Amino acid sequence: MGAIVIFYMVSAALNYIYASDSVWERILWHNFYKDDGKIDNIYLGSSHVYCDINPMQLDDMNGQFNFNLSSSGQRLNGSYFLLKEADKNNSLSHVYLELYYWCSVKNNQDVDIIDTGYNSNWQNTDYMRNSYNKFEYMLSIAGPEKYMDIFFPFSRYRAELSNWERVRKTVESKRAEAHQDFEYYHEFENGNGYEEYRKQGYVYSTRKLPEEQRIYYQERILDKNPIGGRSERYLRKIIKYCKECDIPITLFVSPVYELQIISTEHYDNFINQVRGIAAEYGVEYYDFNLVKEKYLDIQKEEYFIDIGHLNYKGAEIFTQFFGEIVSRKASDNEKYFYSSYKEKLQSIRPAVYGLYYRDYEGRRIYNIASNKEEGMEYRVTLTQASEEPGGGMEPLVLQDFTGDKEFVLPVDEHGVCKIEARVEGEAGVIQTMQINY
Repeated sequence: MGAIVIFYMVSAALNYIYASDSVWERILWHNFYKDDGKIDNIYLGSSHVYCDINPMQLDDMNGQFNFNLSSSGQRLNGSYFLLKEADKNNSLSHVYLELYYWCSVKNNQDVDIIDTGYNSNWQNTDYMRNSYNKFEYMLSIAGPEKYMDIFFPFSRYRAELSNWERVRKTVESKRAEAHQDFEYYHEFENGNGYEEYRKQGYVYSTRKLPEEQRIYYQERILDKNPIGGRSERYLRKIIKYCKECDIPITLFVSPVYELQIISTEHYDNFINQVRGIAAEYGVEYYDFNLVKEKYLDIQKEEYFIDIGHLNYKGAEIFTQFFGEIVSRKASDNEKYFYSSYKEKLQSIRPAVYGLYYRDYEGRRIYNIASNKEEGMEYRVTLTQASEEPGGGMEPLVLQDFTGDKEFVLPVDEHGVCKIEARVEGEAGVIQTMQINY
């Protein structure tokens, strides 16, 4: 027994001096255990939940206690074990599971997302209270080859064992007043707002979508049934658990800035797979990227922190709409949504949201992220950056009002891309956008 105590104390000391904290998750779990026992509704998922859903606003709407048990890049195995943790001491009235596609679909190497980015799971297990549920969660993260990193956080930093400067900074950060008081506050560069932890798992952010995020790397092209095998099994386990425990569950997807969804080709494949699973179990599913503009006009840069997350203004609008939708019967909500993403793009007014790109053999293939496959024309003008002090090259018209949305440049070429868009056959420009590439 004494040896176990000594081993535990030594491990704790090594974690303290070597292991960096996941700041957000540490505060989240501290506050969750403070509120444990009085939670009615939980919201599971990634940072799209803790940025987009204001639980205090929902408290006022539904008269219950709402908590965002969400974490950065939360995988579906994590959502399953976090659900079980929340169900221990709370009489849950409803579970809301957010299904941001990036956290469940296979990556570009056809690998299930659960099998990559282990930090998205151990950033939760590092702060959960010891229990059999936590132990099961740890075993779900990876195989024996990762057990040391999973069970002993300090071992992740074994390459830094003799880096005493890093040890000094790690200990210093843990002695800071904000760390001791479980507070989080961060100011963004160039005076573009701030973010802080509020209550009940909510991040309040005043940041606005910066101009440099008008260009986006194409992370995913979604084939048929894009959700990974392990991810799908855990999604089904979550639904079955709720069914067996008689807890209503609703699946949903938070709205993201249109640039990201447009860059994700064949997004309807994801919608159809989730819709099929939801129908199989008879649970409600709402993808808020399909909401008609007249009901949720949120595709504005002023409402986003970046292309994936809402700021406090966007969260206030979305939370209100979300609360109204989930308070009604599914049949009463059909009029608010398009049936597919393709239908949405065909129906909304023409617009350009930026550029997305992918790299191939030293070339960078750019695509104009507009919401129309046809019926629009684009003029592309490039001002290449110059290595000479004081300015760039003369502007070059790369293409003059054609329907072509793709162009190719060397990977190492940089400058300013000006896109002018008009409706095919009409003279007037409907939108002009400048993007640093």
